[in-house]
Parts: sequence; structure tokens; C-alpha cells
Amino acid sequence: MIQSILDETLITLEEAADNFCGIKLPLPTVKRYVAVGYKGLKLEAVKINRRYTSQEAIRRFIERKRTIDSSTVPLGPQVSQEYVDAGLRRHGIIE
Repeated sequence: MIQSILDETLITLEEAADNFCGIKLPLPTVKRYVAVGYKGLKLEAVKINRRYTSQEAIRRFIERKRTIDSSTVPLGPQVSQEYVDAGLRRHGIIE
């Protein structure tokens, strides 16, 4: 969380979209990261007449997002070994 606006480098959401740690993101994406978040993780922001985030908050968000993405198991059908074996037997591949 942005603890103190004096300790972090505040930037507008527009500036954050133009340089999101070296990449350009659409402004609606940055706004969604603040308002809705990404898999339960929100980009920290403060409102002082308009919304601001900080370069430090963006770095924290990216690091946490990488942790979430690396720990997520890809979604797909889960099939038991017995089901696979039955199908292979049916087609005469195994006995």
C-alpha cells in the first residue's frame, strides 16, 4: 500500500499507462488494475483530485502478479488414469 505520498514517486494513471515498468499499456487496463484488480491483486493508488499510483507500486504489483501467474495451474480437463486406460483398451492399444 502506498504508505506515504512523500516516500514514493507519484504518477498519474495516464503516465503509468505510458510507462508501466518499460511497457505501454492501454489506459483502461491500468484503471481496471486499480478498480477491479487482477486475480484479487489491485494496483495501489491514491486519489488527490485525480487518481495517482507510484512507480514503486507498479513494481510491487508486477512482482506479485508474476508470483500469482507462476503458481497458477493451467486450466483444462482433468482425466483420471483409469479413464485413459479404458479408452486405450477400447481401441486395442493396450491390453
